[in-house]
Amino acid sequence: MARTKAFDEATVLESAMNIFWTKGYCSTSLEDLVTGLGISRSSMYDTFVDKRTLFFTALKLYHSQYAQAMIEMLSRATTVLPVFKQILQTTVEESLAVPIAKGCFMVNSAIEIAQTDEEITAFIAHNNALVEDAFMKAIERGQKNDELSQKQSAEALAQFVFNTITGMRVLAKSRPKRQQLENICTVVLSCLEKTSG
Repeated sequence: MARTKAFDEATVLESAMNIFWTKGYCSTSLEDLVTGLGISRSSMYDTFVDKRTLFFTALKLYHSQYAQAMIEMLSRATTVLPVFKQILQTTVEESLAVPIAKGCFMVNSAIEIAQTDEEITAFIAHNNALVEDAFMKAIERGQKNDELSQKQSAEALAQFVFNTITGMRVLAKSRPKRQQLENICTVVLSCLEKTSG
């Protein structure tokens, strides 16, 4: 008869995500995980196999919690510009709100692990493609509804917005000034907004 786990797996995974998000993969030791998760080393191995598997599972959780939520928000939007304003402002607030600037777990992982783990790199690329595609589809709707600028293609604007937000997430780790982030948002919105005349 299998033993009943003395911990909630979802709660432990959430904690693991935050540990890896803060410290990165390489800097997170097994001791960090055992202490931070509040479970024994044997329980961690029994449930998550090894550190790399736990990290990848945590990255998938981040995707489901953050990327998917943003994709769904964009897909439901009847007017597009306010959603992009919200996404940009959320990026600013998250970049400034926490004592330790964590940036974006997905971006951090891409920088740390790119070219060293093909499976994780492919997953990050897939995540990025989904978000960028959601941006493009939302921008296409905004252009069709005469809400957004048509000076650039929806694809080019989506790539620009996605890469700018990615850059903001990296910048967040160096503790930028609010005005610096707000200025970036202003320029992004100016590229999206339709101008009269």
